[in-house]
Amino acid sequence: MAKLGIVAVHGIGKQREGFYSDLRSKLNKYLKQHGITEYDFRGFLYAPIIQINQEALWDRIAKNTISLDVLRKFLLFYFGDAGAYGYKPGTNNSVYKAIHEKLEGVLKKVLAKLSDDGTLVILAQSFGCHVVSNLLWDLEKRQNDQLLVSIRKKLKLMITTDCNIPLFVCGLEKVQTFEKPNKDFRWYN
Repeated sequence: MAKLGIVAVHGIGKQREGFYSDLRSKLNKYLKQHGITEYDFRGFLYAPIIQINQEALWDRIAKNTISLDVLRKFLLFYFGDAGAYGYKPGTNNSVYKAIHEKLEGVLKKVLAKLSDDGTLVILAQSFGCHVVSNLLWDLEKRQNDQLLVSIRKKLKLMITTDCNIPLFVCGLEKVQTFEKPNKDFRWYN
């Protein structure tokens, strides 16, 4: 059983499998230098859930337009992620739920490989920060959820970069986040 489990979550935009390869390589070198050789690392790729529809829309748009294509593509593939994710999150077939279900599966696999005293680390970039934060918030609302129990015990570190959560909560009167899972948990942005 591993003592360390790491999940990397990408940000918005066009992403492909292996988006984490440079991070994994550098992290492997760093951990090896510190005597850590046994750990479970997984990248969480949610982009295909959204990108398939973005690609289809782009193909339709591209057939009928000749100007401003770069701007249109940027808006579609970057802001489109947030729009698709936030559209009707409570409905059964929402992109929101599909992404969360897939992330839950990745977390369950990593947690299953951790020893009883193992540590879960989440690394999230840009929009991935928002996705992870929302999932942790949603898990708190589920009573006696085994995934939440495991996360509360083992999630000790979350590192986020280019966190854009303020963009999604700036209109709220009261901004709240998920509860600190345990006394050892640290969130570095």
